[in-house]
Amino acid sequence: MFRLASCNDLIRLKAKYSDLLYPEEYQWGLKQFGTLFCYDTILESGAKSVLEAGAGMNLFFDHNLDSDIDYWVADKSGFYGDEFNAFLSRRKRTSYVESLLGDFDPLLEKEKFDLIFSISVLEHTNDENLGSAFADMARILKSGGSIVHTIDLNTAEIESRQSFFMGAAISAGFSFDGSSRIVPRFDSFEPVLLEPLETVYKYYYKGNEQIWINPQESLHHTASVILIATKP
Repeated sequence: MFRLASCNDLIRLKAKYSDLLYPEEYQWGLKQFGTLFCYDTILESGAKSVLEAGAGMNLFFDHNLDSDIDYWVADKSGFYGDEFNAFLSRRKRTSYVESLLGDFDPLLEKEKFDLIFSISVLEHTNDENLGSAFADMARILKSGGSIVHTIDLNTAEIESRQSFFMGAAISAGFSFDGSSRIVPRFDSFEPVLLEPLETVYKYYYKGNEQIWINPQESLHHTASVILIATKP
């Protein structure tokens, strides 16, 4: 599967998991969608061993996954500053590995996981490193297992960037079910989910008021691309 997330996707997930809390500043945003989508996929798949790539300081899965699911995180503390190590102590049962996918870390054993996922992470991976990242996923994923990623891209680059992600996954041996090339449209009955403008201004542009000088050139909406593929 390779498609854009819709507003209806998030509405459905929020109704299905209405008892789950998420930080107010991310309500109705792409990270909340990605979190609920990956959580739902894990539960529906019946996966018992899962790896999250680049979890950062998100405790959602540590706190909400059932205790019979073996939950691992691969990340690098250097991306987050001094508070990250203190934050690790708040994790109840995460198996943490100081590594990135593509490092081929021996602590992430061959064919260990049923499912590998990430939320708003792969868009930060350099094109030259994407192949190694997907090859590493293929190494540590069991046969028949799945990768599930939500990738945040601004709407001006979705058409040009999608080939990098699909190509890297296919080259690593993953297969897609019913995938098709995305052509963003905003006049359909399945409206595209876009990052709230307040979040874009505060976190993407760091409150830089220079973007308002020529907003049509500098300010783009951001959507979430869903990538789901299977290891044969």
